[in-house]
Amino acid sequence: NQIQNNPEDKNLYNSLIGSDLLINPKRVEQIKRIINSLIKSNTNINLIQNRLTRMSQSLIQKGYKLEEIQEALKYQYSEKYNIKIIDGNITISKK
Repeated sequence: NQIQNNPEDKNLYNSLIGSDLLINPKRVEQIKRIINSLIKSNTNINLIQNRLTRMSQSLIQKGYKLEEIQEALKYQYSEKYNIKIIDGNITISKK
């Protein structure tokens, strides 16, 4: 009840429901390990991009959420690559 009366609290509550609560930390860690194995030995950006795109599509088919994949990508190799998901496709470029 109190959340509904305070607009700032309601906005915060809605933003948490929309993002963080959708993310399962265990799944994010699993995805990070998969990403690490896909990227670790490769330097060819196109190959990495194709593998990450196939990985994300496969994981989504298995019930993983796009938000979980995005969360994992946000932390893996973020200092080395710009990695983005746009309409289910992953784009990657060196920083």
